[in-house]
Amino acid sequence: MKKNLVLLAMLTLGLTSALAQKFAYVDTEYILGKMPEYTSAQAQIEKLTDQYQAVIDSEIKKVDQLFRTYQTEKSRLNDVQRQQRDAYVDTEYILGKMSEYTSAQAQIEKLNDQYQAIIESEIKKVDQLFKTYQAEKNRLNDVQRQQREQDIINKEQAVKELQKTYFGQEGTVTKKSEDLMKPIKDKVQRAIDALAREGGYAVIFDTAAGPCMIYLNPTYDLSNRVLDRLGIKY
Repeated sequence: MKKNLVLLAMLTLGLTSALAQKFAYVDTEYILGKMPEYTSAQAQIEKLTDQYQAVIDSEIKKVDQLFRTYQTEKSRLNDVQRQQRDAYVDTEYILGKMSEYTSAQAQIEKLNDQYQAIIESEIKKVDQLFKTYQAEKNRLNDVQRQQREQDIINKEQAVKELQKTYFGQEGTVTKKSEDLMKPIKDKVQRAIDALAREGGYAVIFDTAAGPCMIYLNPTYDLSNRVLDRLGIKY
C-alpha cells in the first residue's frame, strides 16, 4: 500500500512538473494581417504588379491591333506593297540556340541562387533570434523584452531591404540580367532587321511575344534563317 502511495505521489509530481511547462501557438498570417506596415507593403506590391501587368497588356493589344489592321488593309495594297510580305520568327527558339544566351542564363541563375542563399541564411538568423527570445522571455524584465523585440523587428527590416537590394526592380540581379541580355537581344534584332530589308517583308511578327494568330504557315517562319545569319547551327 505504501509503495502504491509513493508511486502515486511520484506520478502526481511528474504530471505537475510537466504541466508547469506551458505550450502555446501563434498564427503568423493573422499577426501579419494586423500589422499596418505589412498591409502597406502588400498594397504596394499589388499596385506595382497591376501597373506592370497593365503595361504588358497594353503592348500586347497594340501588337494584336497592328496585325489586325494590316490583315484588313492587305487587300487594298498596290502591287509594290503586295510584294512586301509578312513573316514571323520565334525569338524564344532563336535565343535557345545561342550559346551566349545559355551562358548568360546560367550566370543569372548562379547569381540568383547565391543571393537567395544569403537571404535564406538571414531569415534563419531572425527565426533563431525569435526562438531564443521566446525561450528567455519569462526571465527578462520589461525593458529587456522591449529591446529584444526591437532587435528582432530591426533584423526583419534589414532582411527585407536586402531582398530589395538583390531582387528588386533596380536590384543587383535585375541589372545584371539586363546587362547580359541586352547585347544578345540586340544582336538578334539586327539579324531580323537585315532579313526584313533583304526579303522585302513589311511585317515580321514574333510568336514568342504572343500576337493573336490562329494559323501560321511554316513557309514564312524565318527563325532558322535568323540563326543562319548569326552563324548558329540548329
